Amino acid sequence: MGYSAGNTMTKKTIKYAGIFTAFFIAALLALFPYSSVADSALMKLITENKLPVSYTKVKSGLFRTNITGVTLNNITIGDQIIDKINLGNIKLSYTPFSLLTHSVKAFINSDYGTANIKYSKNNVIADTALNISRLAGTLKFQAAGELKITIKYNSKDLKGVLNLNSSSFTLSLPVLGPVKGDSLTAECTITGNILMITSLKIAGDNLTVENADGQIELNRENIKRSTLNITGKARVMGLTSDFGIRGAINSPQFSTQIQGME
Repeated sequence: MGYSAGNTMTKKTIKYAGIFTAFFIAALLALFPYSSVADSALMKLITENKLPVSYTKVKSGLFRTNITGVTLNNITIGDQIIDKINLGNIKLSYTPFSLLTHSVKAFINSDYGTANIKYSKNNVIADTALNISRLAGTLKFQAAGELKITIKYNSKDLKGVLNLNSSSFTLSLPVLGPVKGDSLTAECTITGNILMITSLKIAGDNLTVENADGQIELNRENIKRSTLNITGKARVMGLTSDFGIRGAINSPQFSTQIQGME
């Protein structure tokens, strides 16, 4: 009887100790100042790396962090200096195993569009939908429509693929003025600093591009020194010609060879 009673008491003690430990851990997780820690870590990251980024608020929890009012300040794009680009809100999602798997998910929602990004062990997968009209207004060029971009990239191997797709867009071209397209598709591969365009097609009422391919050699230190070498066949307002786009990305040279009317 004594042994049985003692055994029962031991089991109850272990049970209560387990319940207390579980509640204690739950309380720590619930009361842990995730937002303060995330805010301090983010500010340290921005300050130490001198990133031109600011934000309004950080709200963090056990499995997600929301960063609101994210802004890029004094960004140089080409010959322009953009005072402010509002990226809107960024939502990060992760799991208790993220530190081990080096994985995180991000969702960006801004006036320029949306982006779903997944990162896991050097692999990046991104699906974006850009508002061309809003982007064109900021970068001061004339365009409208929506552009979807899908990227799969390995940051260790520096290799990946990039696909573009648009169901409706308008571009303002030299001499021709506004040109409306009904569809745009592009398939590209990335190797190091070379963006290889394997297929580029555009269909529209007064503009069609077929069999276009080529490459863009990216200059990571100065994007304006990146170079283009793209060739293909185009039909503009019934006139068919071979075309080439070559030279620096900020001042490309266009060449055409007219084939005839269709």
